[in-house]
Amino acid sequence: MPSKEQIIEKLGEFIQMDKFSEEAWNQRGLLPSSDEMSQELSAFFNDTSQKLIENIDKNSDSKTLLKTLNSQLSTLEKDDFDTEEKEFISDLLYDLASLVEVDINEDLNQWLYGFTLDTISYFQEMFESQKKVEIIEQVCTGCSSMIEFIIKDIDDHAVQTNWLVVECVTCSELNLIPTGKNIRLQNYGTYLVKEQLDGKDYNQNSALDYLAHLKQNRS
Repeated sequence: MPSKEQIIEKLGEFIQMDKFSEEAWNQRGLLPSSDEMSQELSAFFNDTSQKLIENIDKNSDSKTLLKTLNSQLSTLEKDDFDTEEKEFISDLLYDLASLVEVDINEDLNQWLYGFTLDTISYFQEMFESQKKVEIIEQVCTGCSSMIEFIIKDIDDHAVQTNWLVVECVTCSELNLIPTGKNIRLQNYGTYLVKEQLDGKDYNQNSALDYLAHLKQNRS
């Protein structure tokens, strides 16, 4: 495990990085955002890094470090960024969290896509307890409207989590819905199903990667 001094040194190096240079955008196959946007994001990450340095210097625990990261993330208005910018932000924040050995995956998924692994667990627990829930809501990542769907029935032959790629009827943003173990969903009129991903071929990470690929090809 790195020492406190080593972690602080790595955070200092992160601050010195030109995180949103033209080369950095090109490496992602993207055109650079405006200079103003890049400067704002650089300032955000440098400020976040500095707060983490202060935490580490005080021997703060992982819970405090995660709280700092999420507090900083909450200051960003998602609507100010396009899909590619949000994904770039998430990748860099993941790198920053890794430097202080904090797991921020689920929080980033929630910020990016509007759900976490808890959504899947909720479906599974509901099935196991045989509870009946009529309407489930998920926030659209594009316009923040509610994507609503209802439990249709139980498929006794389904043994894995499947995924739906759906299009919000309000803003046409693509979203990912985990259908859950042994559960099928019925459209409630707030989305259009574009694709179904078989759980035998896609886990959560690969499903999210595929969704990001679809979004990038649309832009």
